[in-house]
Amino acid sequence: MVSWSFVIIATEEKKTGSGQTILDAANYLVAASSNSASWCFNKLNVGQIGAFGASQGAAGAINALMKSNGSIKTVIPIELLAQVWCFLNCVDTKNLMQGSVFFVGGSLEPISPPTQSAQTTRKQSIEAYYSAVSGVVGKVKGTLGGPTHNDVTDQPDCKLAEVPCGNGVYGYLVDPTAWMMCQL
Repeated sequence: MVSWSFVIIATEEKKTGSGQTILDAANYLVAASSNSASWCFNKLNVGQIGAFGASQGAAGAINALMKSNGSIKTVIPIELLAQVWCFLNCVDTKNLMQGSVFFVGGSLEPISPPTQSAQTTRKQSIEAYYSAVSGVVGKVKGTLGGPTHNDVTDQPDCKLAEVPCGNGVYGYLVDPTAWMMCQL
């Protein structure tokens, strides 16, 4: 994302599911852009903000969008946890009424699978989260062949990534970057 001129700010909090720290980080950059003492004074397009996160951070990105009153325009939730794994700050995508969303997951994902079995009634898959999003919201979903839950981490080839990791991060780079370029 940075190589395409996006400014990235990451939270250090371990529990980002509520989306508040993601929204706070975006608001920090907006304020810094109008501060003449800041490195980014008048350098940011603060009307074009997107967010993305993986696993718990995926829920955080969606929750930040819903809390942002329109300041966050689009989100990319990657490996959004099935609700069976969600105990705090869960996300209900039927409440998403603004912006756009690009759901991304891996085909071998055990924690947030791409499709839902007929036996489950709660949102247990990327497909179910996608289907629950209102028709007024721009939405798309994509499944990468092979990745599991930790492929999206900062390890390019899984040699140092936590298990499970199958392919590495490279599959997650092109389409999410294109989405942000298109939406913002």
